[in-house]
Amino acid sequence: MSANNRKLLPFLILLTGFAGCGKDTDRDSTSLADAAIPVHAVVVTEEEVSPVLEYSGTVEPWVEAALGSEIPGRIEHLYCDVGDTVRAGFLIAELGSETLIQVRANFDVIEKDWMRIKSLREAGTVSQQTYDQTKAAFNAAKATYEKTLASTQLRAPFAGVITHRYLDEGEIFTLMPGVAGSPAIVRLMLFDTVKVRISVTEGEYPHISIGQQARLTLDSYPDAEFAGEVSKIAPTLDTRSRTADVEVRFINPEGIIKPGMFGMVIITLEPKPMLLVNRDALIRQTGTGIFYTYKIEDNLAVRADVVKGDNYGNRVEIKSGLEAGDIVITTGKMNVKNGAGVKIVSPEVTR
Repeated sequence: MSANNRKLLPFLILLTGFAGCGKDTDRDSTSLADAAIPVHAVVVTEEEVSPVLEYSGTVEPWVEAALGSEIPGRIEHLYCDVGDTVRAGFLIAELGSETLIQVRANFDVIEKDWMRIKSLREAGTVSQQTYDQTKAAFNAAKATYEKTLASTQLRAPFAGVITHRYLDEGEIFTLMPGVAGSPAIVRLMLFDTVKVRISVTEGEYPHISIGQQARLTLDSYPDAEFAGEVSKIAPTLDTRSRTADVEVRFINPEGIIKPGMFGMVIITLEPKPMLLVNRDALIRQTGTGIFYTYKIEDNLAVRADVVKGDNYGNRVEIKSGLEAGDIVITTGKMNVKNGAGVKIVSPEVTR
């Protein structure tokens, strides 16, 4: 070997070594890319959303009353039946009463005396004192009779529909509790306006106000919605449940909504900005209330613990733990660990 070749040999060996190192690096990069776990991902977005509060409840009449007489007695006449619509002041029932008979007999005697004394006074044969005393007695007897008569006549205190009849003609009405709970002959309800009573949590309470619009859906009419508004809000919360009673009123002129129906009251709040992500991105840590997701940073899966809010369709509000623009894994999230290499295969999400 010539002296020149001996000088070139170390250089050639070094050059061959560099060339070999380059090929190994390429192979390692290719291997890492091939080992990346394919995943689908979505982007966390910030949007204006109108939060929706939903409450279950039972329809109640706007006004109702279990009606009975002021005094016990036999029901002589009933002038209405279940399903009848009556006006305010309508005579529903008349009761017979021994007290009424006695009061009526006394009034008849005093009325005759009054008519006689009045005639004599006009003729000038009776003193003013006698006249005044007889007139006072007559007025007192008349008032007693009218009051006793009214106590045996059951009248509607408001316009409405007779929904129950607890006694029939000929039966004895007493002042003891019966089928209706309180002493009653009939039950009267007004439901051309109805209400639904809902329980609002402490966190939701500040967002509810009088006059706020609401909607009602009923199991009986699954394809219909009825408009209403908040009509009453309890001024305090229950110390045990931390909830407040709220009444929502619905106008019901055609009587479609019946007391006793079950439904959902929906209240839509003012829109506000919030972070939203597909619910499929969230993982619940077993045995806890902790939620987390994997966001992608530099093609690596990075665990991010999050605080979730309410659900909106297939998306959920994120209160903390993520930012708008973060990319999080949906499909394939159970196959990765913190720090694992990943490859996005979602056509709608690219880096």
